[in-house]
Amino acid sequence: MKKTSAFAFVVFVIVACGGSSGSSVLCGRSGQCGNGEFCDSSAGCVQCRGDGDCGAGAPRCIDGSCHTCATNSDCGVATPSCWADHTCHAACTPTTCPNEFPICDTSTNSCIGCKTNADCAQNQDGPICDAVLERCVECESNSDCPAAASKCFLGDHQCVQCFSDGDCGNGQVCDQDLHCRAGCTSNSDCSNNEVNKICDTNDKTCVQCLQKSDCPTTAPLCDTERNICAICLVDADCASTPATPHCNRKGNVYSCVQ
Repeated sequence: MKKTSAFAFVVFVIVACGGSSGSSVLCGRSGQCGNGEFCDSSAGCVQCRGDGDCGAGAPRCIDGSCHTCATNSDCGVATPSCWADHTCHAACTPTTCPNEFPICDTSTNSCIGCKTNADCAQNQDGPICDAVLERCVECESNSDCPAAASKCFLGDHQCVQCFSDGDCGNGQVCDQDLHCRAGCTSNSDCSNNEVNKICDTNDKTCVQCLQKSDCPTTAPLCDTERNICAICLVDADCASTPATPHCNRKGNVYSCVQ
C-alpha cells in the first residue's frame, strides 16, 4: 500500500499522467491537475501530498484531502474526538454515532465506520476496512478487484476497468470514468453514455464537458483539465453554503465540505 500513516498521504508525482495511449489518464488527458491540485500516480488529482499543502482551516492531509483533524490531539476541549469524517466532535457513546460511522471506538471515543474487515461484511461501500480512513471501501489494491474491473483506483477506493488506453482492447479508450469505451467522433457517438455525453474529438473520448455550458444546473462548473462537471472548483464556489465552505474532490466527485 502507498499509505504509510494516518498523518500523511504519500504520493509520487509523475512527469506525464496523460498523452499517449499507454499513459495514465488519472489526471486527465493533459496529465495536468487544475485548481492547485497535485497529480498522484494511483489516486489521480489530489488536494494535498502532506500537511504542508493544507491551510489553517483544514490543516491535516489524509488520503489526499485536507481535513480538520487526523487524531484527537488535533481537537480542542469542547469537541475532543476526531471521528472518521476527520472533524472534531464530542466524545461518542454507543448510541450517539450516525449510520455513516456506526461504531463508537471506546479507545478514542470516536465514531468510526470500521475497525476490521468483519465490520464491513454487509456494507454497501465495500467489504474492506481502510485503517487510515476507518471506513469500508471496495478495494485497497488491484488484488481486491474482479476481472471485469481489475484496477483499484485509490482516489475513491473503487474498482475500475482502466487507468490508460493500453488497458483497453479493440481500439477502445479509457474514459474519464475509468471505463473502457469505444472512441468517438461526434456527440452522437456518446448518446448512450449515461454520464459522458460530449465528444472530445482530440482524444476520441466521451467526457462530461468541454466548457461550462455543457454542464447541468446541479453541477454547473466544468473542470476543463479533467472534463468533469462540478458543483465547485475552488473554495469561493462554496460561498453560498457557509456551513461547508471548502471545495473538496474525491475521485470524480466534487463537494463543498466543512
